[in-house]
Amino acid sequence: MQEHNLLSTPQITHDRQAKLSYSWLNARISTEQLKLLHQGSLRMIIILGVSLSGVILLLWNVINTSLVLPIAAWLATLGLLRQALASGFLREAQDTKPDGHQKWLLYFCMSTALSGASFAAAILLLMPFSTFTDLAATQLLLTIALLSSAVLFSCYLPAFICFSLPSLLPVSLSLWMNPVPQTDIWAFIQVILLGVVLYCALYAHRFSLKSLERRFRNQALSDLLSDENRKVRDTQKELEETHAGLEQMVSERTRELSETTEALKNSEHRLSQALDASRLGFWDWDMENEQIYHSHFKELFGYDTEKLSGFKGHLEPLIHTADAPRVRKSIIAHLRHKTDQYRARYRILHANGSWVWVEDSGQVVEWNDKGRASRMLGTRRDISLEMEHERQTRLALTLFQSTSEAIFVLNARFRFVAINKAFKELTGYSNDDIINKTIADFQADAGKEELYSQIGSSLIEQGRYEGELIERRKDGDTYPIWIQISSVRDQSGRITHYVGMFRDLTEYKQTEERLTYLANYDPLTGLANRNRFRERLYEAIAYADARQQSFALITIDLDRFKQINESLGHEVGDDLLQQVSRRLMQHTSHAHSVARLAADEFSLIIDNNPSQKAISTLGETIVQAVSMPYRINDHELIIGASIGVTLFPDNARELQTLISQADMAMAQAKYLGGNNLQFYTRNLQSASKERIALETSLRKAISNGELETYYQPKMTLAGDTITKAEALVRWNHPEEGLITPGRFISIAEESSLINDIGEFVMRQACQQARTWLDLGWEIRVSVNLSVSQLRQTQLIELIHTILDETRLPPHLLELELTESLIMDDIERTIETLHAIRQLGVTISIDDFGTGYSSLSYLKRFPVDALKIDRSFISSLDTSEDDSAITRAIIAMAHSLDLKVVAEGVEKPLHLQFLRDNACDEVQGYFISKPLPATEFSQFLARRA
Repeated sequence: MQEHNLLSTPQITHDRQAKLSYSWLNARISTEQLKLLHQGSLRMIIILGVSLSGVILLLWNVINTSLVLPIAAWLATLGLLRQALASGFLREAQDTKPDGHQKWLLYFCMSTALSGASFAAAILLLMPFSTFTDLAATQLLLTIALLSSAVLFSCYLPAFICFSLPSLLPVSLSLWMNPVPQTDIWAFIQVILLGVVLYCALYAHRFSLKSLERRFRNQALSDLLSDENRKVRDTQKELEETHAGLEQMVSERTRELSETTEALKNSEHRLSQALDASRLGFWDWDMENEQIYHSHFKELFGYDTEKLSGFKGHLEPLIHTADAPRVRKSIIAHLRHKTDQYRARYRILHANGSWVWVEDSGQVVEWNDKGRASRMLGTRRDISLEMEHERQTRLALTLFQSTSEAIFVLNARFRFVAINKAFKELTGYSNDDIINKTIADFQADAGKEELYSQIGSSLIEQGRYEGELIERRKDGDTYPIWIQISSVRDQSGRITHYVGMFRDLTEYKQTEERLTYLANYDPLTGLANRNRFRERLYEAIAYADARQQSFALITIDLDRFKQINESLGHEVGDDLLQQVSRRLMQHTSHAHSVARLAADEFSLIIDNNPSQKAISTLGETIVQAVSMPYRINDHELIIGASIGVTLFPDNARELQTLISQADMAMAQAKYLGGNNLQFYTRNLQSASKERIALETSLRKAISNGELETYYQPKMTLAGDTITKAEALVRWNHPEEGLITPGRFISIAEESSLINDIGEFVMRQACQQARTWLDLGWEIRVSVNLSVSQLRQTQLIELIHTILDETRLPPHLLELELTESLIMDDIERTIETLHAIRQLGVTISIDDFGTGYSSLSYLKRFPVDALKIDRSFISSLDTSEDDSAITRAIIAMAHSLDLKVVAEGVEKPLHLQFLRDNACDEVQGYFISKPLPATEFSQFLARRA
């Protein structure tokens, strides 16, 4: 009886502990929480529905009524979903253990969060947030929602949080970002409300949990007491029955014990032989005396067992520090009945200094009267080779899944058995689509059977295949791949598998195509580049030479592009080049090739025996097309085209010679003022050399002081007085003598020397005007501005500096600009001219009548005078048209309150015509030719 009571008591204690354990209590509380939550959720839906309906009715005239029915339908759907969850939980609660209801808490929280977000969405969609009433109604709804959820979900705080945050934060954030005044205050109030209600909900939640815990603990204790009373009665009955058969059992046990002892000896002998054969280490741990027996320990680890008297004292220090916590955890878990068997893998220090992987398996075989383990038996084996194999397997698997190249494994019948992540990403197929399928199952293209047959033969005969294929993704798109496949054979040489890898060549192909395009075409205009053009020119030479035909090589250089590109920026320049290329393509569609060779240089090949007349007509068409105004951003730009032409085979038969000849012809066109076409002649070669030599000399002339300023008088017709003079540059060449501007100004403009020359003339003219002023002659000097000077950002500063240095009053300086110059980038020109006028300097338009200006633009320019071009004045006595044009210009200028200057007056008839038509000033050889400063002073003295 005493032995029976001892055996029964631990069982009763264990059951009581199980019933009062944390996990059991938590499961019961979770179940009850779910019941309360589902009951509360139905009430919550009713409260929110009634509140929202009431607010909608009150604010019906200001809310978006078209959304009421969809929102109501969605909220009703959510209500049905919550009801379905509640019904599902109640059905499952009848059949499932209490600890299986955690997922229902998760479902409830998710549905609660969705309800909160939907409630917030309904407020955001319906409420306009424009008046105090809207904001107050919104605050009322949120307050009702928070208070209701805090009360009805008090038993489970996460449910309250899952509802309150999605329902309040979106509305608060919307109010905070709303531009309507004071909405941010309402948002701040809502956040404060959330904090207060959250604090109250936390307090209610704790109180609810404590109540449920006390309830279930009391219920568990009551059940345990009832169980204990029943067990006591049962135990008494069992003891009586046991006592009756105890004597008979003793005699039978004695006989069985002797038989068992003999069998145990035989079993121990066989076990010892089996352990010796398997090299398993056996251990027997006496846990009360801290003694442990090891077999084969020296063979496994090199230590004598005499040195290992216990686990904690001697064996534990040999275990790797990273593995020791895991070993202790496994032993403790087994001793606390959490596992049926102790099992652990760890490293132990071998006597030779290396680490050996071992696996322990064992279990407690004896417990003392206090319920503590007293003896534990187990085995230990060396698993170093297994762990190394697992490590290599993990590395291979990691490489298999992480490589960027697609990898697949086929069996001997060419069926997929494995694919990696990259394979799925590249092809779009999943494991279910691929595994156990053959390659032929995915090949819909005809004609691939023979290719796959060749691949299979190569794998069988040579063991590998490598090549480029075109494959098809799951979505039907085709793509190129580079594939490598190798066969895998077993020890007998039989093929067991095929391992393959491939990479997508799409990006490589696109890059290759892009590089090929960039190598042959200009990325800005899409025209052929210099390399591609040379190839086409070579082809044209070979074609024409073989058929005894001729063709024309045309080179086009844009006039004034460089100034536009430098002054307005490369973005405007690029846009301008694109428009020019489109115009060229539009008017040269019959050309063999159109190319962009450099920044502003284009070239054409016109084949099929073109005549010079046809080429000239085409050139005029190109000049007219290119010269039309361009509108880019806020700029209206005008450029020209200098065109050079050479003919094959009349002028040359070699590629480079043809290119050089076309360039020389183009340079001649630019030298002649641009915007024209010139054919190559043999005289151009010597002229080109002359221009190069002249440019070199001109560079030296500026630094050597070879430039000189001449002055041509302007006579005021009202009193026949000389009050103005135009400053004109001359070049005193040491060998050639005096060189007129016609020979070197165009070269200066092409080589950017014009800026230095222009500054020199302006400084010389201002100094001379100051000298005349000191002598008592108030002469206004006129200085011509080039387009390059006008585009200089420091032009205004330069003028101001020169006036300060020479002490010349600003009104005695006049700047002359050509009509075509001011029409180039009109808006910027107007801005620059206004800045010049603010300095006090006067402005006149030179060569008027030869450009593209109109009255609408002319009246916007801050100019003081118009200078009629000499081409009209020289024909006044012979051309009625020029006379009419001159009269019209004078009348128009006076109507705009502008002075009129006529240049090129060389005859008395010219002067009389201009007097009769009220011209203000005249200039020309009839008055005086341009004079050096000394002679001009003498001229003034004679007229004084």
